[in-house]
Amino acid sequence: MGASEAGKPAAAVWHFRTPYIVTDASVKLKIARRSAADVIRLHLSTDGGKSWAPLWQCPDDQLGKREISVPICKTFRVTDRTDPPADLASPFGRYSFRLKLELIAGRRGEDCRVEDIAFETVVQQNLFALPQLQPGRNRITVRGGLAKGAAVKVTYVWDDPVGSGRKNVTIVENAPHTYEIIAAGQKWSDSVCKSITVEAVRATGEGNRTLVKEAASKIHPRSPLPPAEDTTGRWLGQQGKDDLPPLAKLLAATTDPRRFRSVLGAAVIRADPRMFDAFREVAYKTAKVNQKHQAFIGLYRSDPTRARAVLLDIVRDPAGKRVAWSPGKDKEDKGWGRTQSWCCGSTVIGYIAAEAGWKEFLPELLKVLADPQCSHHWGPRYGTIRVIGLLGHGDEAAAKAILGVLTDATRKEHGDAKAVAAEAAGRIRHPMLIPALRRYVSNSYLPLCTGAAISLGQLGDKSIVATMRTWLKRTDEGHRGAAAEALGDLKDARSVVALKAALAVEPFAWVRENIRQALAKIATARSPAGT
Repeated sequence: MGASEAGKPAAAVWHFRTPYIVTDASVKLKIARRSAADVIRLHLSTDGGKSWAPLWQCPDDQLGKREISVPICKTFRVTDRTDPPADLASPFGRYSFRLKLELIAGRRGEDCRVEDIAFETVVQQNLFALPQLQPGRNRITVRGGLAKGAAVKVTYVWDDPVGSGRKNVTIVENAPHTYEIIAAGQKWSDSVCKSITVEAVRATGEGNRTLVKEAASKIHPRSPLPPAEDTTGRWLGQQGKDDLPPLAKLLAATTDPRRFRSVLGAAVIRADPRMFDAFREVAYKTAKVNQKHQAFIGLYRSDPTRARAVLLDIVRDPAGKRVAWSPGKDKEDKGWGRTQSWCCGSTVIGYIAAEAGWKEFLPELLKVLADPQCSHHWGPRYGTIRVIGLLGHGDEAAAKAILGVLTDATRKEHGDAKAVAAEAAGRIRHPMLIPALRRYVSNSYLPLCTGAAISLGQLGDKSIVATMRTWLKRTDEGHRGAAAEALGDLKDARSVVALKAALAVEPFAWVRENIRQALAKIATARSPAGT
C-alpha cells in the first residue's frame, strides 16, 4: 500500500469484531520510508468510525525498509469501583474497534509504503466456554456479512481416539453456511479441540466448500444428560442422590438435634415429611446461617402446606424473640448483625415464597428492603429486590419500593442493585416506574441499560422504539438481544424490517432466538386471531 500522490493523505480502514473482550492488540508493519517527511500513522475508533484518536506515528529516525511491531492496547486496572479513563484510546475491554492506516508521502508517492501488515488481537475467554467438538456430529454455522470479493477460511484442529492433529478446513463465500464435522469418541473428553482459526481470504467464486475433511468417524449414541439435581455434588460439594445415607438413618437422626444438623444437607435432598419437625427445630433454634437456610428449604420441600405459616412467622420476627439470628460480624452483639441475618434469611424465604406464589410474604419483604441493614455491601440486597419483583406484580407498594431503589431515595444504591431493580420493574408492571427506567436506557452499565429497556418494553413504552432499532446494530450482543425482546413485547410492526435484517447477520444463537420470538409476537398481533 502506498500514497498515490505526494502531500495528500491516503488511508485504509479495518473493522475488528470479536465475541470476546479484547485484552491486548498489536499491529506488525513492514514499511519503506525515504525521509522524515514521509508519514505513517495509525488511528483508532471505538464508536463505529464517527471519531478517530491518534495511536501511533512512525518515528522520524525509522527510515528505509523496516519491520515494526506497534502495541495499540493501553490498559488500566479494572475493579468494580473504577471507570475507564476519560481520554483512553484503546481497544482494551471492548468487543469491536476500527483501525485506520494513514500514509502521507513527502515528495513522491512511492517513497512512503506499507509492504505488509498483520494484526494480532488477544481476547479474554472462559475456558469452559471455548468452542469444542463433541464426539459424533458437530454442526458448524458461519454467519455474518461478507464484503464483496471476501471469504472466510475456518480451520478446526482436534485430537480424538482416531488420531492427533485431525483437521477440517472450510471456505465460506456465502453466509450463512452450515457444515458438519464428525469427531470420534464416546464421551466428551475423548475429543479435544486444539485450535480454531478464522481467516479473511479472497473469494474465488467457487462458493462454499470444504478443502480438508477427515473421514467420518463412527457415531456412538450419547448417554442422556442427568437431571441437574444429580450433578450438585460436582459444583456445590453436596451429596448426589446415589451418595445419600439411607432414609432410615436420616429419620433416626431426627430425634437428636445435634445429629440431625450433621446430616442436614442430605436430609434437605430427601425431604421426607417425617423430617418436618426436625427442620423446624433447626430453623428456629440454630443461629448458624448455612444450617438455618438449609432448614428453611427443608421445611418447604418436606411439607409446603405446613411450612407456609412457619416461614411467615420466622420472617415476622426480626427482633429474635422466637428465632435465633446470628450476630455475624457484630462482635459486640449490638444488634445490627442479627438484623443482617434476618434480612438474609428473609430473602432466602422470599425466594421460596415466590416459587410457591405466597403473596402474603410481600409486605414483610418490603420491610426487609427498607431496613438500613439490608445494605448493598452484601449480596442478598440484590436478592431482596429480585424477590419483590417476583411477588409484586401490579402491587403499588412494591412499585414504590423499586422506584426508591432506582432513584436513590433512601441511600446511594449500587449499580447492581439498580440493574436488578430495573428487571423487577418489568415484572411489577406499574406505570409509575416508566420515567425512572427511561433515564437508564442510555446508561453505560450494560445490565442496567438493557434491564431498563426490556422492562420498558414490558410496560408498553413505545418511546424507546427508535433507540431499540439502533441497538439491533450495536456491537454488544447484550444490547441486540434486549432490543429484540423489547421490540417484540411492544409488538412494533414498523420494526419488522430492522429485525429481519438483524436476523440475517446475527452471530449469537440466543439473540437470533430473541429476534424470532419478536417477529412471531408482532405477526400474532397483526393477524386477525391476535386482535
